Amino acid sequence: MMHNLLIIGSVTILFYLIYLFYQIIRNEKVYNIRRKLSNEDDKRWYDYHYYYMIKPSFNNYLGFKYPNEKDFKLLKEMIYARELRIGNYVNLICDGHEHEPDTFQWSIEDYEYYENLMFNILPIPITQQYLLSLGAEKIPKNRSHVELYCFKDMDCTEWCVGYRDDSWFLFKGKSDAMCNAVNYLKLEYIHKLQNLLFEVANLKLTSK
Repeated sequence: MMHNLLIIGSVTILFYLIYLFYQIIRNEKVYNIRRKLSNEDDKRWYDYHYYYMIKPSFNNYLGFKYPNEKDFKLLKEMIYARELRIGNYVNLICDGHEHEPDTFQWSIEDYEYYENLMFNILPIPITQQYLLSLGAEKIPKNRSHVELYCFKDMDCTEWCVGYRDDSWFLFKGKSDAMCNAVNYLKLEYIHKLQNLLFEVANLKLTSK
């Protein structure tokens, strides 16, 4: 009986030592992957922090899977903190898993805090409901069959957002004629709309 226990104990210790040695090899591989991503300014360096890449989990078969760069896919629509200005609305994700977020408004204290926690930033798509929550006035469909969502600046100038040709555009005034469009490129996300309105009209959108 004692002999069998000694054998089991020896095998367990040997297996544990082999596992620890293998983790050192995995650690070196993860370091090399992260160095490569950093040198190439690859967004995946921000998407996955070191601990997530090395820690044993079901994704890597409890640490037995050898790390491969292809395992860490680029998370879609990620944005850098430097793209944001104070007051922007965004969603946060952590370790590649999106949480059900409350409305999160970026502040000056957030950059270092969330960078250190290795959270990632996900843009919020523009929707009719979100525009209304930011205080937009809904204007019924016009001759072009386009609904407009309008904001007023300090001079009572109206800046209206409308959806046409499969894109959101910002118009000065209630006409959706393209000659009145402020942006001619696709406008997809709330923080981009916030930044554009702040730039052209010094207008700060906040949730009502």
